Amino acid sequence: HRADLRPQVLAQPAPASRQVDGTWVWERQGRRQVTVTHLSRPGSDGAYEQTQGLLADLEAHLARQGMTVNEHALRTWIYLQAIDLDYAGMVQARREFLTARGLTAATHYIASTGIAGGAGEPTVRVMMDAVALAGLQVGQIQYLQARDHLSPTHLYGVTFERGTAITFGDRRHVLLSGT
Repeated sequence: HRADLRPQVLAQPAPASRQVDGTWVWERQGRRQVTVTHLSRPGSDGAYEQTQGLLADLEAHLARQGMTVNEHALRTWIYLQAIDLDYAGMVQARREFLTARGLTAATHYIASTGIAGGAGEPTVRVMMDAVALAGLQVGQIQYLQARDHLSPTHLYGVTFERGTAITFGDRRHVLLSGT
């Protein structure tokens, strides 16, 4: 007996609703995905201060959706105008922010990439995008490691996961960091 090889019609994802504050929200099957894009804080502050502000802004965006950074944020993309000058300030601000929220080497961090990138506005030293997901069950998230090839990131002073995998009934989403 051969399996039915006809193409299957899959349910279409629910449309996103655009929020005024720049947050995209998708809700489906009891889960809510929140994507926040183009967070920036133009001004004279340096990368450390701007990163602190962006992480606080992310926290506020998620709070409006009934979510928290430490429980729901899965991935961030952090763009630094001058990576050679701004990376250390971003790393310090992120470490302090995550530690204050209970995210440590003993718990977990957030998959992340810190790369060179600009907003086109000279006073924006740091810009950020993020993805969060609510409605997952215990055991659906796995923080990925490759200890045979890569050391844990906290050993060299940074606070991000190498990758995060989310297992669903019919698929697995893998969010890799910029490693």
